[in-house]
Amino acid sequence: MDAYIQAGLVAAAYLQANDERNYQKWNKIERQEALRADITITQDIQKQGEQELRRIEHDVAADVVKQYEIAKRSGSAMDAYIQAGLVAALYLQAKDERNYQKWEEIERQEALRAGINSD
Repeated sequence: MDAYIQAGLVAAAYLQANDERNYQKWNKIERQEALRADITITQDIQKQGEQELRRIEHDVAADVVKQYEIAKRSGSAMDAYIQAGLVAALYLQAKDERNYQKWEEIERQEALRAGINSD
């Protein structure tokens, strides 16, 4: 962004000095820097959006973990099994392989508790 501003100032100075050749040169540089700055800003916004999406996915998964804990304490074995499967699915969607594998194992354990053969 600074290069874009600097190039614009130089181009403006050449325009004011009636130096057409250098004005054209610096005006072109200014446009190139504007595109570069726009791309950088767009990439930053995209990166922020991806980070926010990951945070939301993990927040949702954390909420479902709490629901699993409630189901495990207060519901049936089948309730706990279903909730564990939902948690695993959410971590898969979030592309969090470590937690996905952890919850797949918990889901298998809950299936056994619920009398379901998960093989």
